[in-house]
Amino acid sequence: MNYLSTLNEKQLEAVTTTEGYLRVIAGAGSGKTKLLVSRYAYLVKEYGIDSSNILCVTFTNKAAGEMRRRIRSLIGEEYDTSLICTYHGFCVRVLREDVEKIFYPKEFQIIDGSQQKAMLGDIYQKFELKLDHASFEKVMKQIGEFKSSNQDYVQKMCDTKQCQIMPDIRSLDDRIVEEFLQRQKQVYATDFQDLIYFTLDIFNRCPEVLAKCADIKSSAMFTICNIRIIRVWMWDASVPDGWKGIRKERKDGSRSLKTSRREKRTLKTVSGKPQRIPTVILKSRTI
Repeated sequence: MNYLSTLNEKQLEAVTTTEGYLRVIAGAGSGKTKLLVSRYAYLVKEYGIDSSNILCVTFTNKAAGEMRRRIRSLIGEEYDTSLICTYHGFCVRVLREDVEKIFYPKEFQIIDGSQQKAMLGDIYQKFELKLDHASFEKVMKQIGEFKSSNQDYVQKMCDTKQCQIMPDIRSLDDRIVEEFLQRQKQVYATDFQDLIYFTLDIFNRCPEVLAKCADIKSSAMFTICNIRIIRVWMWDASVPDGWKGIRKERKDGSRSLKTSRREKRTLKTVSGKPQRIPTVILKSRTI
């Protein structure tokens, strides 16, 4: 348990709190990664939780790889750490297993920015338009905003019958977005945003899939950010007021935990019954 001796009092409190839900809100330099790595090790080594029952998600492959490396240095190489992954990686795992339940093939493809640009290039040629960087960024923003505000689009993407995906098509931009979505549907192509919304859809429409995930990971599930609020987090955390709005929603039982690393920062935890299903939430910038 030498790793616990390197934690300050408040970090130790967060690491060793194992009953009920725990939320951590931490600024840059507050030792949040150290806390999470230590918490994982504590659950496995001292609390006896099977590492294959711990879901630990972050935003980038690089961060997930670093988290996995640091955890293995504490607990050893023999443990299953496959659920230390990105949000999108976890979503892919869920969808590859059960996406057929919403009438979508398991062999769906995941497209990146270059593939999206190629698809839009063909669409622009169809409408006799010129695609430049500015127009590409503009259309991709419109597509993203449509998906985030109309998450029932997933059901139309999964519908085996031909149907209009957008509720209203009033402008040329709308026609381009609709055409893009239809082409995605034709070739079973998903982007990174789709991975999250498809997963949420399957959880909502197929409670047995959600129950299976909950049952497998019921021993000790902790996340860096609740997948159900990831759109709010990614959108609103880009500005201080956006994060404050989320924080105000979840003030119940909050208490301040000071840290001593680098500058003075604030680390907050909340334990008790959650409004949704959050376990650990981390903030990446100073409030």
